[in-house]
Amino acid sequence: MDIRSYLESGNLELYAMGLLSGAEKDKAEENIIKYPELRAELDKIELSLEKLATAAAIEPPRSLIDEILNRISVPELTGNTFLPLLSSDSDYRDWQRLVRDYIPGDFSDGCYSKVIRETAQVTQILLVSSTDFDDEIHTDLHESFLILQGKCKCTVGNKEFFMEAGDYTEIPLHEVHRVEIVRKPVIAILQRIPV
Repeated sequence: MDIRSYLESGNLELYAMGLLSGAEKDKAEENIIKYPELRAELDKIELSLEKLATAAAIEPPRSLIDEILNRISVPELTGNTFLPLLSSDSDYRDWQRLVRDYIPGDFSDGCYSKVIRETAQVTQILLVSSTDFDDEIHTDLHESFLILQGKCKCTVGNKEFFMEAGDYTEIPLHEVHRVEIVRKPVIAILQRIPV
């Protein structure tokens, strides 16, 4: 085998990035074992890729780290049917007690969400947000939410209103709506029921 030609082919780089498959991958592995020069070059390539990845790495936002830790440290509520459906009679204090262990402790900015109930009939999501929600419109599900903490301004169609702890609203089908955060963070339970 012509080692120089093999080195110039780019196959070692492709192998190092996991882009070779099947017979090409098998042949590369065979050659790496058989020829020490290829093993040495592969080591250099892998070191260069590692340095490049380290140089281009970015620190994830703290909210992402909190979300990951929350997901692995708190058992999932998903699928539980003991949670009540939201309605105008819902008591926000009951909901605060139900979800208190799922609210991130040092939340500072961004948007955090956790599905706390998901069945074919209903999805309920805990939302903690310091950022506004863009325009939405729903044609295939009924959406409602209950505010547990904070204050927001809701615009539904041409109607604007403010909501804070204890307030509940239902979003009509086919209505453009958005939420702007006034006092953060806003903690809410969002409920979606398919039409």
